[in-house]
Amino acid sequence: MRNIVWFVDYICGSLHSELKKKKPQVIKPEDVRLVLKLLVKNWYFLLTIPTVAAFLGYYYSYKLPNIYQLKTEMLLKSEKYDYKSALYQGYVGYDAYAKQTNQERVLKSFDLISEAVRRMDIGVSYFNVGRIRTTEMYRNSPFAIEISDLDESLYERPIDVRFEADHFLLEYKKDGVEKSIKCSYRGFHKTRDISFFIKPTFSGKISDLSFNNESRYQFIVHHHDNLVNRYRSGLAVEGLEYTSIITITLEDVSEQRGLDFLDTLNLCYNNYSVKERIDVNTKTIEFIDRQLKESLDVINNVEYELEDYKAKESILNLNKEETIYYEKLVNYDEEFKKLELQLKTIAQLEDYINTSKEGSLLPPSFYVPAGDAYLSKTLEELYDMQTKKNASLYDLKDDNPMVKRTEKSFELARRDMLAYLENTKRAIRSKMVEVAKTTKSYENLLRSVPKAQRDILNIERRIAINEKLYNYLLEQRANVIIERATITPESEIIDKPRSQGAIKPNRDSIRNNYIIAGVVIVIGIIVIRFFFIDKYESPSEIKAITDIPVIGGIPHIKKMMPFNSKDYVDSDLAEGVRRIRTNLQFMGASMDKKIILVTSMFPSEGKTFTSVNLAYLNALTDKKVLLVDFDMHKPNIHRTIKIGNTEGLSNLLSGTETDYKQLIHKVHPNLDVITAGPVPPNASELVMMTSVTDLLEDFRANYDIIILDTPPLHLITDARILMAVSEINLMILNVKNATKNNLSDIEAFYEEGIAKNFAIVLNGVKMSRFAYLYSKYDYKYAYKYGYSYGYGYGYKYGKDA
Repeated sequence: MRNIVWFVDYICGSLHSELKKKKPQVIKPEDVRLVLKLLVKNWYFLLTIPTVAAFLGYYYSYKLPNIYQLKTEMLLKSEKYDYKSALYQGYVGYDAYAKQTNQERVLKSFDLISEAVRRMDIGVSYFNVGRIRTTEMYRNSPFAIEISDLDESLYERPIDVRFEADHFLLEYKKDGVEKSIKCSYRGFHKTRDISFFIKPTFSGKISDLSFNNESRYQFIVHHHDNLVNRYRSGLAVEGLEYTSIITITLEDVSEQRGLDFLDTLNLCYNNYSVKERIDVNTKTIEFIDRQLKESLDVINNVEYELEDYKAKESILNLNKEETIYYEKLVNYDEEFKKLELQLKTIAQLEDYINTSKEGSLLPPSFYVPAGDAYLSKTLEELYDMQTKKNASLYDLKDDNPMVKRTEKSFELARRDMLAYLENTKRAIRSKMVEVAKTTKSYENLLRSVPKAQRDILNIERRIAINEKLYNYLLEQRANVIIERATITPESEIIDKPRSQGAIKPNRDSIRNNYIIAGVVIVIGIIVIRFFFIDKYESPSEIKAITDIPVIGGIPHIKKMMPFNSKDYVDSDLAEGVRRIRTNLQFMGASMDKKIILVTSMFPSEGKTFTSVNLAYLNALTDKKVLLVDFDMHKPNIHRTIKIGNTEGLSNLLSGTETDYKQLIHKVHPNLDVITAGPVPPNASELVMMTSVTDLLEDFRANYDIIILDTPPLHLITDARILMAVSEINLMILNVKNATKNNLSDIEAFYEEGIAKNFAIVLNGVKMSRFAYLYSKYDYKYAYKYGYSYGYGYGYKYGKDA
């Protein structure tokens, strides 16, 4: 790590030198140093978290099953018939009914997909459970389960199957409880939760599966509605613009099952599109058959009547004039019958419109009177409106204003058509009255014919009328049967279902996203540590963000060396204190500063440690130094120097001792120490006494430097009181507490202006940072090769200064 920090410092120094040559300066070396510091400090996060994230991404993507996309295309026929006969010239609405939007809605309908799912028989899914990945099996499962009864709570739940030598086990969880059912290899199995029959899908016995005990299998029983909704969500139906081609795509974890489903869906759709028109055709034939039966019954009855009448009476042939009257009557009677039939068909059409289901307005062609242009046009408009409504429902909700407007227009058009049909029925009835009047006139002309002959004529007329009507109905029935033969599906498969390959998951993308997420987490950790957790670890870092003077740092040491040892004098600790000692001389050089107050915000930040070392190293410069322990709440100087504390400052301030010289401990020819003495009950009140000022003045008269070790500011106010008489105030900040919040507290105190000549000393600096980030280039070489020189400030102290 020391080498890494040295490299960072070297790079930053080089950048600084290069950037100084260029104007304007774009990148500050401090910014680069900060970034590199963050990278070095968090290298283990940068290394481990993205690596773990990459592994998790690989593991997760490996576990995910492939999802295949299957595609097919169908062409919607714009015309339903290949020829144009008179029967279908008035059959309007087919083209409008076959619009893409309508068919897209039909293809995604619940009922159609439900029929496809039911035909495929895929209510049970089978899985091969591997150590890492579970693979779904379709058509290659070694066994099949036929479920006859299943508890509702077990739908969509995995049920494990474990094959043993002479039995197999079903294992599942119900209501949070693990359950295991032991089953034999023979017969039907009935339990409280599940009743089933298991059979092999290969040529053998189900017990043969027990040879591979390492293989684990699962099956899931699907609820039919859940399965339908799953396929609906995975199915996409889209019409190609400006064409009548519909593209159907499906996503499924099983490639072959997806292909089979699209094939089955196409089949169900074609059956659906044919079924409705076959139903219409069947209703038309049933209507015609009823009319044929009625006509045939009439003909048979009348023929029997004619034969009986001729057997009773000897009837001669009619003359020419009577024959003409007879033919006229037959023609008018035929016309009357056709008007009567037309009236029935209009009534049937009216009833069909009133009772047809929403979205299926498609009446038989037999119901549409030939040559009625208005009725054909109105029906076509209804079909168009119905198609628009279905198309709007494909994208909009039922309560949408556009849908409501279309529904209202459709209802108005339907009412108009029903009114038109009612008027048409009145017109037909009026026409029937006119035909009846004409028929009556011809019947009057035949009154001159003898009664017997006239009766024969009427009977024959009835036979002729019904025979003509019967022939007409037979012709119409033949046309409708021909129509059925021409009914074909509304679509044609132009591209059979094909696989587009695996489209999901994108494993590379997943792994990259995991790595990116890992990097983001690292950045988040670095940001959180930087703003909330990270501590300032060198004086230069604190200098960069605060206006408070920072006069130096004291390195972290594991064991204190004796003050009188050469190792201590040559140590990094001594060098750090010397730098602080030197910088103190530049804090208001015009003033005679003798009293130095040392405090901290929190306990255990090293203020006593700093006070002792600063006092000792100042004593080495041939200056007379006095170290006073003003922390009478929790004194510690006597423990650090290892001297007695039976009497001290508390005795002096409380009046039990009057001469401070009697309390001095001489630990060095130039260093005197006054300990705190016994802990008094009113230490803060003693500090507030006026005698403290007089005492400090006595100290000032006899010593060059007086160092006061005081209690922490956050806990006790003693230091605040003493700052009124001290010339220099040092705030000791330990690296362990050197956070942004604590530095903000120090800045707030500094801005109060209570302490004059206020400065920060950073304690506990790590040796690597102390050597390279703190000492800088001007000092580290001087420290290494000769301590008796001036440390870059031009001063020279004693022989071991």
